[in-house]
Amino acid sequence: MFVKNALMLILLFLSFSVSATTYYIDPSGNNSNNGSSSSPWKTLAYACSKSTTSGDIIHVNAGTFIETSQCILVPGVSIVGEGNSSIIHSHFSTGNLIEMLSNSTIDGNQSIS
Repeated sequence: MFVKNALMLILLFLSFSVSATTYYIDPSGNNSNNGSSSSPWKTLAYACSKSTTSGDIIHVNAGTFIETSQCILVPGVSIVGEGNSSIIHSHFSTGNLIEMLSNSTIDGNQSIS
């Protein structure tokens, strides 16, 4: 019985961890791409609309991004940039990234770095 329960827990854990995906955005990307590292999307707003599973990561490649739409980040989805070389200029509302993500809920399982 213990082995069966342990196996079920392991399979359940694997099903959650397998479903998370890393998507990429790049200034030279295209929102008709698939969001992979070799075929990145162009905008953070588009990536936020496609990253719908807790554990997903939006990787912001180096470069400057001009965002004109509000980004709605699903709880559990994280945004990770390439350090100081990833710059997002927001032309939405106040121009502040946090305002641009204003409908997001921080639930402890996501980060912006």
